[in-house]
Amino acid sequence: MTPPRRDATTNVVPPGSRVSRRGFLELLGLAGAAGAAGAMGLASPLGAQTAAVGGGAALPPGYAPGWPDGVMSGDPQPDGTVLWTRVADPGVADDVPIVWEVAEDAAFGTVVAGGMVAAGSATGRTAKVVVTGLASDRWYHYRFSAAGSTSPAGRLRTAPDTGASPDALTLAWCSCQQRSSLFVAQRAVANEPDLDLWMHLGDYVYVNDVTTLSLDDYRSMYRLWRTDADLRLVQAQLPTVAVWDDGEFYNGIDRTGDPTRLANAMTAWVENFPIVPPGGDPTRIHRSIRWGDLVDLVMIDTRQYRDPAIDATDTRTPEGAAIFDPSRTTLGTAQRAWLLDQLDTSAARWRALGNSYNFGMWRLDDLDDGTRPLPPGVHQNEGIYAPNEAWDDYWAEREAILEHLAANGIDNTVSLSGHTHIWIASALSPDPDDVSSPLVGYDFTCGSLTSDPDVIGQAVGNGSTPQDAYAFYRNVSEKSREINPWQAYVNFHNFGYGVATFTRDELVVEYKAIDVHDDGADPTLLARFVLPSGDPCAMSVEYFDEPLYNGATAAPTPVPHLPWQAPCQAVQPPTTTTTADTTTTTAAPGGTAAQPVTANPSFTG
Repeated sequence: MTPPRRDATTNVVPPGSRVSRRGFLELLGLAGAAGAAGAMGLASPLGAQTAAVGGGAALPPGYAPGWPDGVMSGDPQPDGTVLWTRVADPGVADDVPIVWEVAEDAAFGTVVAGGMVAAGSATGRTAKVVVTGLASDRWYHYRFSAAGSTSPAGRLRTAPDTGASPDALTLAWCSCQQRSSLFVAQRAVANEPDLDLWMHLGDYVYVNDVTTLSLDDYRSMYRLWRTDADLRLVQAQLPTVAVWDDGEFYNGIDRTGDPTRLANAMTAWVENFPIVPPGGDPTRIHRSIRWGDLVDLVMIDTRQYRDPAIDATDTRTPEGAAIFDPSRTTLGTAQRAWLLDQLDTSAARWRALGNSYNFGMWRLDDLDDGTRPLPPGVHQNEGIYAPNEAWDDYWAEREAILEHLAANGIDNTVSLSGHTHIWIASALSPDPDDVSSPLVGYDFTCGSLTSDPDVIGQAVGNGSTPQDAYAFYRNVSEKSREINPWQAYVNFHNFGYGVATFTRDELVVEYKAIDVHDDGADPTLLARFVLPSGDPCAMSVEYFDEPLYNGATAAPTPVPHLPWQAPCQAVQPPTTTTTADTTTTTAAPGGTAAQPVTANPSFTG
């Protein structure tokens, strides 16, 4: 794999300068890119019409550049960011010269950075610009131009200076966008007030597990997804910070995959996001983004280095017990060492992991009753684990990370996660089955951006009413919380995204749902979590009505949420005796007789 292209010329606007658009064109000419005015379809103040980039043969007559994938900025830094776009293929090998410009105002009357970049066939006609020299902690506007055509304008955000003390960072995070429903959640994210960035945690595309093989096959997936106007909107409106999951490769990808296919998938992903991999390694996506002294965003890669997932779910079998093997890894040795170093050296108030799959332990049946010493043949943390291919498959590695946090007094650490298409909020401790195990953080896992799977719709298709289906899955959610008392929230049936606001005093997390089959839908609040700085035992939860879609004409009978109390040493897990009857006797969707409810999340990203 070849490294991504950087900007073909340096920023022609001197750092700290503010120039008119005419002055910007003059600077381009002085930099040897006098053809820029022609490329932008403007009269050049120097009258030159030479090739601005490359110097190859002229582009085909009549070629009109288009911007089919829109524009993106990403990975904000205190002095700049990375800009991205793709132009329509001209049908020849020659580079397409593109002018890029960054302005203080939406009318581009005052340009603060700009230059030329080439969109070549070697990178699928994508172009990246590494912008530096901007002021910290502020918004700018940017766009691209070529041969008389101008791209849509986007907004970019610079991060605060490393030593600055910003008041807040507000971000949306999400994952899993199949083309199975409308992208109204993406539009809602674009319209969220006061967001500084959006974080996409993978399953951005869903390739065909059988036929998506070549580099062009993978490139075509991103082009198909970006035909959606709402996806292009959010990417232009907000800086993007992203990692991949398995949808960008094939279902269940790990380090044992075909090297050529993995390389093609990684090349296409890196080409199609505003990222320059650290250290010159074109396959590396784990990296940190610092927001002054407030938050360190630590983006991790759980896929390309990992051992294969464990299919067995019962740890009483040798196959299921393999999840406890201390040699198993999802991060790989080098990335794990890097992650621990990031946690050790972070001086920020908060540490947030951008984690493609859920971090908290999740069982369908708890077979560790807390008896110590353990009976013969019984493994600590025994259970039937949820078959959702996540951190439970790498038990020892997760435990080591959480023990590291506890042993080194590293507080205010949370994981923002995706992948499983199910909303989960979990308290994190090295051993959730040990009441003396310290609470070191939280995992907040968002639901799917789109209707995959539409469990309510499937139940209705099988003869259930929407109300009965809703009640069934609400009961499943509360049954999961009974089995896993460290879970503060579970939701199987809504779709949407999360919003996290970090301040010096607290972290506020909101789960927001939206009807992905209604083009005019607005988001509604599912739950709000408030985590005080330095006191994980004091997290509070506020529950809201969960929206019912799929043609329901009446509100369902409310199913109560279990009360939340953080599982700290000084308290016991929440009691469930008052809800035991209601959470175990609801009729299953499509049926009439009361049946025990069993959480069975066999659908995942």
